[in-house]
Amino acid sequence: MNRRNFLGLSSATLTAASLHGLGLNASAQAPSSPKKMLFIFLRGGNDAINSVIPHGDPEYTSLRPTLSLSPGQTLDLGNGWAGLHPSLGKIYGMHQAGELASIQRVGYPDGNLSHFSGQRFIETAKPGDHLADDGFVNRWAVSQLPGHSLPVVCVSREIQRMFKGSPAMPHIPAISEFLLGDAPVTDKLKDRLRDAYDLGGNSTRELLNDSSDVMLDTIDMLQSLPPNDTPPGWYPTDEATALAQGVPADNWALNYFAELRDAVRLLKQTDTRITG
Repeated sequence: MNRRNFLGLSSATLTAASLHGLGLNASAQAPSSPKKMLFIFLRGGNDAINSVIPHGDPEYTSLRPTLSLSPGQTLDLGNGWAGLHPSLGKIYGMHQAGELASIQRVGYPDGNLSHFSGQRFIETAKPGDHLADDGFVNRWAVSQLPGHSLPVVCVSREIQRMFKGSPAMPHIPAISEFLLGDAPVTDKLKDRLRDAYDLGGNSTRELLNDSSDVMLDTIDMLQSLPPNDTPPGWYPTDEATALAQGVPADNWALNYFAELRDAVRLLKQTDTRITG
């Protein structure tokens, strides 16, 4: 499976599962409902110009004499400018239904050829600053939702830079790994955290101050989640389902869809505004 096929499958799975899981349909949420966002950062290479193909650009063919596709070979987006690669049929259907939009030519001034610097600049929203480590999602949460106990949640094996900053934001690698079992176990852990803060010296308090409240709020939130009602098979998180849907039955792919499932669940079942 190449990157385009994986992108197409994951986008189709995300749209179907999200619309079901969040109780949405093709129409927008009620005006009174808070807007929510699922942010997916696909780390790795993808030839964007061979995915959303700008055949209306006069320089496209001359700059890509062997890779270019004619308008008739692409899935026309109806704007007289671009079309999708023919392997992205599932994404095309979503576009035609008004459920997907593509934004091209997004970048930053004085583009850096370093893949790692580029990722940092995107996640911090501070192009050119190689030392910045606070993410734009964290800054948005602090600015727009002050006092909100769980404004955003990072759902991934490692905390993503876009969520980093002060105060700390919840990081949940997997909901199943974060649940602590029966209430006495949870209460015991919470009591120990409070004891460590109350009895510790200044250095201990400084260490715990930025993270202990977040941890306690996260534990409370996860312990109160209703059962997961996602229909079986919507996310290829096991080998059999993955193979049936044409997804590589490798840990990286199964983990990706498990994180996708948990991120959508948190958006649906909690007041969290952004997961990713």
